[in-house]
Amino acid sequence: MKKIIIICLLILSLGCSKKGISINKFKTLMRDNGYYVISIKDQFKSYSYIKEAYLARKNINVEFYIMSDSDNTKAFYDYNKDVIEAYKTKYDEYKESSNKYILSTDEKYMFISCIDNTCIYIDTDIKNKDEAINIIKKLGY
Repeated sequence: MKKIIIICLLILSLGCSKKGISINKFKTLMRDNGYYVISIKDQFKSYSYIKEAYLARKNINVEFYIMSDSDNTKAFYDYNKDVIEAYKTKYDEYKESSNKYILSTDEKYMFISCIDNTCIYIDTDIKNKDEAINIIKKLGY
């Protein structure tokens, strides 16, 4: 009986793990939601570990990155988390999980999340927080 429960839990946990999205899925989803999507890869020419970079623009900017490997993805996440934390005061609301960091201040809403070798980064005015949360959910991050 224990074996069956353990196997069921293992199957459930494998089925629930998130997967990063593809470039095409990002571009399609963002365009379907009224965003203008452009490649920003040229800005990162000197960073060989950034394989692809896209910016979706509307009321907020949503940045999408594909990294070369898991070590560089982790380093990218850590660096951007540090950038976001620089805005944090003891009065601000923040949330962190294993692959996601969110900061909400009186003026800003900031978000970084990495799944597999993909990352989503948002830095927007607080008035756009609800739109940012909605897009993050649609993207699955």
